[in-house]
Amino acid sequence: MIGQKEINTVGDAFKFVAKKLFHAGIDLANLEARLLVSKTVKTSPEQIFLFPEKEISASELKELKNSLIRRCAHEPIAYLMGEQEFWSLRFFVSSGVLIPRPESEIIVEAILNCVPEKDISYRILDLGTGSGCLLIALLSEYSSALGLGIDISKCSIEIAEKNSKINGFRKRTKFQLGDWTMDRDKFGGPFEIIVSNPPYVPSSQISALDPGIFNYEPIQSLDGGVDGLSRYREILEVGLALLSESGIIALEIGIGQADKVIDIASSLGHNLV
Repeated sequence: MIGQKEINTVGDAFKFVAKKLFHAGIDLANLEARLLVSKTVKTSPEQIFLFPEKEISASELKELKNSLIRRCAHEPIAYLMGEQEFWSLRFFVSSGVLIPRPESEIIVEAILNCVPEKDISYRILDLGTGSGCLLIALLSEYSSALGLGIDISKCSIEIAEKNSKINGFRKRTKFQLGDWTMDRDKFGGPFEIIVSNPPYVPSSQISALDPGIFNYEPIQSLDGGVDGLSRYREILEVGLALLSESGIIALEIGIGQADKVIDIASSLGHNLV
């Protein structure tokens, strides 16, 4: 139990939390302890080391204890912090959306390599926008572009809208509730860039995912159908109708899926880069 007698300062709290996280099997226990304590007492992580004698209140201890219990149960640290960095931008996240991951930045890099001119008024479509991280990251690079993010989840749309405001792109973004298999006629277009990080985990493999993913992140954003390729077929078909003549589609794919996704794209008549 965390009690006022045992823990009176942020330094005490840091040591206690780090120890508990370590025993719970959290790899970066010290770092995460610093993050959780700093969030609780509303200071920077650096201040925890600089001023370990700073007092921590009973209400702060209670909040910290709740966060510690959740993290020891392997709830992702991003959900506890309420934010995640992506493309050097800050994104609000909650359990309603997937947590932006560093490997997804490869999609942004790939698009920048294929579309190097940054000052053109591109129209960008993000299918399954989630937190909006891909679309907003692209808008941060293409200064004259406009973006439309589509998601079937109302929660995702609300979070993406919030992130567009946080990062200063509200005037250049629109987020729309919709199903890309049924509502594509409502999306407008054509689009010069279509991007997506779709669900691509085969249904039979969902339960084998890391507990931190399986128990907390939205399953509908992970489940790619029987073979994990269902959403690629849908997106690539939608792309035929919505992509401009010289436009590109960039998709994140799972390990071992590249050749199969290429085959799907080829069978539909897409030119491959």
